[in-house]
Amino acid sequence: MKAQLELFGREVEAGQWRAELLARLDLEGETKLAARLRTCGLDFRLYCKACGYLHLAKTKCSRKWCPSCGPKRGNERAARLRMIIAAMKWPLHITLTRQNVDWETATRSLLADLHKSFGKLRRSKLWATNVVGGCVAAEITDKGNGLHPHLHAVVDCRWLALKTPEPHHTDSPEGRRAKFRSAATELQSEWARCLGQETPPSLFIRRCDAGAAAEIVKYALKAEDAVNCEGKIGPILRMIDATRMVRTFGSCFGIKVIETKTSPLTCPAGHSEWTTTRPMTAEQIERNPVHVNSSGKRRCREEEARVDAAIELEVLAELCRIV
Repeated sequence: MKAQLELFGREVEAGQWRAELLARLDLEGETKLAARLRTCGLDFRLYCKACGYLHLAKTKCSRKWCPSCGPKRGNERAARLRMIIAAMKWPLHITLTRQNVDWETATRSLLADLHKSFGKLRRSKLWATNVVGGCVAAEITDKGNGLHPHLHAVVDCRWLALKTPEPHHTDSPEGRRAKFRSAATELQSEWARCLGQETPPSLFIRRCDAGAAAEIVKYALKAEDAVNCEGKIGPILRMIDATRMVRTFGSCFGIKVIETKTSPLTCPAGHSEWTTTRPMTAEQIERNPVHVNSSGKRRCREEEARVDAAIELEVLAELCRIV
């Protein structure tokens, strides 16, 4: 019961954020993006084909930036990444940033260019010598200082430095901190070179576990950031749509993750076949005579209704995912 109440609370909150985001898109004249978002959260009815049981469901838009679908996609992604990160021997979380970008100068390829810079970093000697593999996710925020695109990378790496020796257990606490700062400076200089910027970018480096790392890379754009950002949100949403936000590389690329199979939706009687058309009762079937269709095959109107409902479900499946 508690889990159901929490789920209901999250859906209500997502609906509120979705309404605010829709109002923001309408204000900016982004009719296409608003139309996509309006297909989400609509109520529709499903009827069990066998017993006529009624199940109320909601449509999905499956957009990465949707306040309702985005967190669900993020949770699914986090579950897969958690298994990949759990297999790492030395998981290390690295946040790579770049200079903030003004709304007027931001281009659709902003996040794609950030991934290209990360590709240069991966080919550098500093990275290729020490990093076995990992995963990286792009995120974009706006805290009032322009757009802040950055990357969250979780890598399998014991020590990320070339010139700085690895800390030893005999080192004093101050000596260890000095080595950490020196290693961070090496990475900072190499990342600035890959970005092509003179100002050293800020970094955040720390050890992590699978759970914490998976939570870090689950969101591309949080709902509150999308609604409260100072510039126009439409270009940012199109930028996210045009970019593959999460990528794996090295030893983590192509790993097959064993996913938990979801059980099909069933009615209380255990049936799992559904239709959007209310099944005909026995009395209605008796009132509808059997007729001959154009191919000469005899079918009752109940069968025709089920065929039409199946076609309708196929069309509906292209627009949304049924929960």
